[in-house]
Amino acid sequence: MKIVFMGTPDFGLKALDKINKNYDLKLVVCQPDRINRRGKKIEFSPIKKYAIENDIELYQPDNINSEESIEKISSLEPDFIVVAAYGQFIGKAIRNIPKENIVNIHASLLPRWRGAAPINYAIMNGDKKTGISIMKVSKVLDGGEVYIQKEIEIGDKNYDELYASLSEIGAELIIKYLDDKSNWQNGGKQDEERVTLAPCLDKNITQLDFENMLAKDLVNLVKAMSKKPGATAIYDGTKFKITDARLTGIENKKYKSATIVKSREKEIIIAAKDELVQILELQFPGKKPMKTEEFLLGNSLEEGKILGK
Repeated sequence: MKIVFMGTPDFGLKALDKINKNYDLKLVVCQPDRINRRGKKIEFSPIKKYAIENDIELYQPDNINSEESIEKISSLEPDFIVVAAYGQFIGKAIRNIPKENIVNIHASLLPRWRGAAPINYAIMNGDKKTGISIMKVSKVLDGGEVYIQKEIEIGDKNYDELYASLSEIGAELIIKYLDDKSNWQNGGKQDEERVTLAPCLDKNITQLDFENMLAKDLVNLVKAMSKKPGATAIYDGTKFKITDARLTGIENKKYKSATIVKSREKEIIIAAKDELVQILELQFPGKKPMKTEEFLLGNSLEEGKILGK
C-alpha cells in the first residue's frame, strides 16, 4: 500500500513513524521552513527532521494546490494520503489523487471542535472528554465523513499532556483504519447541528480576567494554554504568564476579585469571583517558567495588590 503523508508539527510524528514501518511510504509533505525569531535561523519542522533522518523523500511546497504539487503527488499513484496538522487547505485536485482515500487525524470528537486548536478549546471549555477522529478530508474544514473515533477522559491534563496522549492515539487509530478495508469507505456524516469551532488562538483569548471569570474557568484557561502560548495576566503594569494553577476549594467570602491574597511560604493565592486559586507555576518576561516555590526564593508579589488582565 503506497502512502503520502502530510504534516508539519510533532503531533503527527508517531503516526508517521508507524506508517513508515508498516507501509510503503512514498513521500512526506510538510510546510516550508520557518525562520526562528530569536536567532534568525532556519528551523526544520519535526516532520522534516524525521524524513531526513529516515531517508524519506521530502516535499515542501509553498502552495500544496499548485500544478507542480498536483503533478508530483499524482506521479506517485498513492493509495492513501494521510494528513496530520499539515497547515494548508487541501484543494479538490489533491483530494482526488489517491486511489482509495485522503484522511485526516483530527484531535477532537467531531463534530465538536472543528479547526486549528481543538485541544486548547476542549480544555478551556471544561469538556470532560475528547479524542481522535479519523475523517475524510473535504472542502469544508474538518467537515468530512468520520470513519473511526476513540475518546479519552481529559481529567486534570493540561495542553501538553493531552497533546501527547492524543498523538499516541492518533498513531494507533490511523493504523487501525488502514489495516481494515471495511473502514475505508464506511464513514458517517457529521451532525451539523452539533458543530463547534476551534479557530486559531489569538492574544485576547489567552488573557486571564480574574475580576470576572469563575475560578474553574481561570484554571481551565491556564491548563489549555500551558507554557505556550501561556495564559496572561498583568502585575504592576507587567504582562506575565501563569502556566499552571489549581482550584483550592476555598470559597472567596471577603476578597475583591483579582486580589493577591498570599505570596509567601511557597504559595501564591489569587482571589477569583467565587473561589481562591493557587498559582503553581509562572513566567515573567525574559525568565523561564518557574514553580511558585522557586519564584518566591528571590521574588514576590505584593499581597493586597489587584491583578490586571
